[in-house]
Amino acid sequence: MKKTDKTQVMFLLKMLLANGLVIYLAAYFYPGAVVLGNASLSSMAALLVTAILLTLIISQVEPLLKLTKVKLKSDFSMGIVYGLVNIIGLWIIARAANYTGFGISTVSVAVILGIVLNLIQYLIWKMVMGKK
Repeated sequence: MKKTDKTQVMFLLKMLLANGLVIYLAAYFYPGAVVLGNASLSSMAALLVTAILLTLIISQVEPLLKLTKVKLKSDFSMGIVYGLVNIIGLWIIARAANYTGFGISTVSVAVILGIVLNLIQYLIWKMVMGKK
């Protein structure tokens, strides 16, 4: 495994852990707005499924941008794209609550949670990838 592959794997693992932690804390502190678990999935299984799905969605942003030949030059524009992907990803995962066990009360919860996730993911990106 090349150094870049190891860095990418570490980045995705840290992203997975961070996504899971933020979603868990949101469900813990705001149980009326964020729900983990349903009749089919325990809360921990729902947390794992949601964190994995969100991490997979986020991991596909750069390949899709390269495929479509979209060039985003600044961290700010990348942040906007990733923020929108986080919000839309959370909303889609929550709409499939019967399968994922993740639910949110309103779209504003998805927006706020997406922004928080985006900030945490940016910090991880800065630390792991060494971007300046």
